[in-house]
Amino acid sequence: RNSNKKQENSFTFAAISTFVGLWASPTLVLHDIRKIVFKGDMIMERPVIGIPMGDPAGIGPEIVLKALQNKSLYEKCKPIVIGSLGVLRQIEEIIKTGCALHVVKEPSEGKYEYGKVDLIDLGNVDAKRLQFGAVQAECGRAAFEYIERSSQLALSGKLAAIATTPINKEAIKA
Repeated sequence: RNSNKKQENSFTFAAISTFVGLWASPTLVLHDIRKIVFKGDMIMERPVIGIPMGDPAGIGPEIVLKALQNKSLYEKCKPIVIGSLGVLRQIEEIIKTGCALHVVKEPSEGKYEYGKVDLIDLGNVDAKRLQFGAVQAECGRAAFEYIERSSQLALSGKLAAIATTPINKEAIKA
């Protein structure tokens, strides 16, 4: 029993330190740590981590694309973004990470390969109408929906954890 507790704590620390190293002010919510298979201190089965994209007009989409350029992240987990294809395409055109966007409907369809960002596209925001850096009710609603969908996936057991990106609380209230 103590061995299992040590493994849980070891993974929790590894996951949190991984995400702290990648994002400013991340939040990591572990859903069901028992789904992760360990052999000694090594993770044998990579957990699926849901990443709600955050405010489409904010820094979240850029943080996501840049963070997913860390190759070692894919050795530790299977990251999947919940967000907007249009917004991520627009951000990719600006920052040019070279990543490919792979749209899926469910986490089980993900490729989880470095250089390919698996994405559940909610299609809930018009990327062409966005004003980056401005508070917009549409973006607040979208950010909330990304978190809501991630939570549903975690509660249904399709995600092992959620790592959130920055949101604009003012936009959510707008």
